[in-house]
Amino acid sequence: MPGTNSDLTTLPTGVTTGANLKYTTLYPQVQGRALHHDEMDYNLDLVGHVINGYRIIGSASGGEIDTSVDMNKVLKLHTVDANDLSTLPTAFAGTNVGDIVWIMATGASGGSGTDGTSGVDGVGSTGTHGTDGTSGVAGNHGSSGTDGTDGTTGTDGTSGIGTDGTDGTSGTDGTHGTSGSTASPLYTSMDGAFDETTATVGEVPSGYGNGSSPAWNGVAYDDLFDQIFFAYQDPTINLYDADSVNGSNYLEVGQYVGQAAGAVGNNTSPGSPPYATNFSWSTSNSGNVAPNSVEIKSVTGGTSHIFGNGGLAVATANDGSEAHPAPGINVRKTSTTSHQWQARCEKQDGGVPLGTFTGWNSVTMHWRYRVFYGVNATNVLTTQTQIQALSSNHLATDWDSGGAPSGACSGNAVSCYSFNPAGEYIWFAVPFGSTPPNCFNAANNFGVTLVQDLTQATISVTNQYGVAQNYECWRCPSPLNAAIVVYF
Repeated sequence: MPGTNSDLTTLPTGVTTGANLKYTTLYPQVQGRALHHDEMDYNLDLVGHVINGYRIIGSASGGEIDTSVDMNKVLKLHTVDANDLSTLPTAFAGTNVGDIVWIMATGASGGSGTDGTSGVDGVGSTGTHGTDGTSGVAGNHGSSGTDGTDGTTGTDGTSGIGTDGTDGTSGTDGTHGTSGSTASPLYTSMDGAFDETTATVGEVPSGYGNGSSPAWNGVAYDDLFDQIFFAYQDPTINLYDADSVNGSNYLEVGQYVGQAAGAVGNNTSPGSPPYATNFSWSTSNSGNVAPNSVEIKSVTGGTSHIFGNGGLAVATANDGSEAHPAPGINVRKTSTTSHQWQARCEKQDGGVPLGTFTGWNSVTMHWRYRVFYGVNATNVLTTQTQIQALSSNHLATDWDSGGAPSGACSGNAVSCYSFNPAGEYIWFAVPFGSTPPNCFNAANNFGVTLVQDLTQATISVTNQYGVAQNYECWRCPSPLNAAIVVYF
């Protein structure tokens, strides 16, 4: 990166300045070889401290810019004199009398404009005086202007009693000239104007400038470094909830999205859709999300836009939550399946929508049956009432997965179940027809046997959402009299 101003006082081996301390960029083509490190450093030093070959001298030590002194000044091409070297020796270090440099100077005042012509005399007592001329327009400020030309003398009026002539109007003042802008240094490639980039850096992709156009020559350094150091950050969206009522992506088979969970039991009435619920999402780099551009669609069973693209409502604001449009949502599954929604948003840069979008992000709602477990003194369960009365239950798709309890009870455990029998059997009632995996006592890692009552192979259980499912019941071989934690 560029060094300090004072670094220009030490030149690479074999490099000299031209007349009046003029610096020249080193090019491999001119040197006939690749540049050495000190020569490349020398070129970088020229970036921030030299314009057209001549150094910029600020008021601070080493010729650096002093913002408390140099603010609102302009660059002036100046020949170094003895007074410079005696009054500002540190700022002009490395220069000699007669060298040419840029210094920070105060701009000059403008001059006066040209006077207007005199008006014509009006009619006097012996005649009518001529009308006075209008005053001239004031000129722009700049260097001292020349004196205006005297106006012509008005023509004498005719004899007689006449009225005084009307005075001429004053001229309009001229406007001040606009200050010129400071030019930004331009980048010039030392490896040729059509060489393509070899790596992606910031917003600059690998392969840019592949010969179809000059990649970098003539690009302002400000623009070049902005693209490298302040690259555009793509936004992303994360749609994480489609059921704000339950706050979960798992519902019991038969339950509607947005339907509050009911008490465990049996019921022949599944509910009264549609239900009011909110979609929830988050975004990254939210300042690069265009206003009112969030789109949400249902993709299970065919795409159906809810927000945006001709959906139930226009694209919505990026505020993290939006209610499903009236009258509400009507999605229910009567088996262990799922439903998916997707969201995306439009990108913007500097407050200007780009017309491009993030990728679609998905949230999936899953439906599961309930697993029941607990203790009972009987060795045979025969009714759904007995099953639903077991003390614990959860939604799961298998003994040790799909929502089963965590395996925190043992380092060997996948899922753990706690029981507190008093001369009772430990029972599992499961909605999946699979043999339980190997079961162990968490206290000693001994195996625990589970047997199925074959006299009552399956029991039909209707849940609180009106969906019936066959359950199998498994228990330990004999009653237990102490608390036990078993794991799979």
